[in-house]
Amino acid sequence: GTYNGTGRDVTVPSGATCVLVAGTTVTHDLTVAPGGTLIDPAVTVKHDLVAQSPAGIVISGDSIGHDLRIEGLSGSATPAGNSVCDTQVGHDLEVEDGLSSAGAVQVGSCPEGGNTVGHDLEIEDNANAIVVDGNTVGHDLEVKGNANAVVGTQNTVGHDLEVDGQDPKPKPDPKPKDTPADRPPPAPKPPRPQH
Repeated sequence: GTYNGTGRDVTVPSGATCVLVAGTTVTHDLTVAPGGTLIDPAVTVKHDLVAQSPAGIVISGDSIGHDLRIEGLSGSATPAGNSVCDTQVGHDLEVEDGLSSAGAVQVGSCPEGGNTVGHDLEIEDNANAIVVDGNTVGHDLEVKGNANAVVGTQNTVGHDLEVDGQDPKPKPDPKPKDTPADRPPPAPKPPRPQH
């Protein structure tokens, strides 16, 4: 169905496809029940958007006050797959545990633009294809344990970028300290003049 207007807590029921009309405001949480599909352009969610085992997700131009979590994606919202694009997330954006049956997910790398995430962007343990590019992340971008993830070069990360545990900007090895055996013996002191 279609939802328009303002509501405190909005839930997409299991098995349903919900299209939120641009300009819709959810004053607390937007929840997608298992098997539900969410398509929402330009929606404001004041707290969390949480999709647990959704069939499909297309999010574009949203403003999420706190967290955006997609866990256990199982299908596709459109023939092109699933996407999170041009969205402002106040805290964390997480896409985790997608099934191999799920369509590809674009996180950023969309014609309408990447996402701006206030804290962490975490893409973890997905069996489906994921593309992560064009995002601005305030703290860490972590891409770990995925079967088929592509991390583009157009992400801007405030702290650490970790791809399967590899930090692409390795820290230099600390300079080894000299041990007493490595030091030359001290120079002899000149004799003191006698008076």
